[in-house]
Amino acid sequence: MTSTTDRPSFCQELAQTLAATATPEAILPPDLPCSPLDLLIALHQEVLRSMLSNLSRAIHAGDAAKLVAVRCPEDALVQAQAHWTQGTAVLYIPDYKRALDHYDAALAWYERACQQLSPDVPARDVRVVQIVRVFCLSELGRYPEAHEAIDAAEAWLL
Repeated sequence: MTSTTDRPSFCQELAQTLAATATPEAILPPDLPCSPLDLLIALHQEVLRSMLSNLSRAIHAGDAAKLVAVRCPEDALVQAQAHWTQGTAVLYIPDYKRALDHYDAALAWYERACQQLSPDVPARDVRVVQIVRVFCLSELGRYPEAHEAIDAAEAWLL
């Protein structure tokens, strides 16, 4: 059995391996070396590191995030994180509509996580997607919605 301190490195290594393949379903182990949320966070970091320099790697990491989320259909925070990662993975294709759909889903799942955990708060806050939603909406020419998204982002930031 691995110690708790080893788990993040195993998680990071698995995320890097998953991001490097076009078929993450073929190598995603049935028993994860870390929690699904920790793996999703590591996959998100892979997306952020590669989205401007290696788009296919970012997309593979997003695909892997979806596979992880499928294993935890009732875990609202896992679903929120997976959608955030998937949206970020397709943002620079550019596929603003699909990214926006994922960001909206991330917010909906996050709200569900907040309700499930109340009065506690989720371990991970995905509401930063409010900011990227402004960008997506403006790129799609949906300016009134972008203005509303600005208000939502400001409310979250303040």
